[in-house]
Amino acid sequence: MKKENRTKNPIVTFLLKGILFIAVVAGTIIAINYFTNDDAKDTVGDLLGLDPNATNEQVQEESVESAAGISIPGFEKLVFQADSLTQDVAFENPEQNDVYFIIYLTINDEIVYESKLIEPGKGIYSIELPTSYAAGEYAGKLTYETRSMSDSNEQKNGAEINVPIIFE
Repeated sequence: MKKENRTKNPIVTFLLKGILFIAVVAGTIIAINYFTNDDAKDTVGDLLGLDPNATNEQVQEESVESAAGISIPGFEKLVFQADSLTQDVAFENPEQNDVYFIIYLTINDEIVYESKLIEPGKGIYSIELPTSYAAGEYAGKLTYETRSMSDSNEQKNGAEINVPIIFE
């Protein structure tokens, strides 16, 4: 029996193998660069995104320094409008901070508001509650979660502040 020669032109076979090898190597390099590029991993908008409602309008409030030198605004109480979903607030990230804030507002142990990333020097001045509340005083809590400016997935020190919420 005679052996059949599968490759009729060894030069064409060699060139095709070379092109395939180059394509695989180039694809691997592109994939590695895409998935390990620091700019792609550490962009602010990676998972959380900047809060589009954060503005530069600032209201002076007292602030508390946390252990890492992060200024956290403090409140004696929050006063809201009864029977209204839209509420005026002053949830700010002081300009001297070098971290992003994510702020959570809890009323009666239920999270009713969560911001996106708030840059230093910006704040949220109006929020929408999921439900309206009747006039009265409610147990409230402000939770400040802080994130690194270089990698918004890296958490830093934060704070929880118990604050009465009065609906008038």
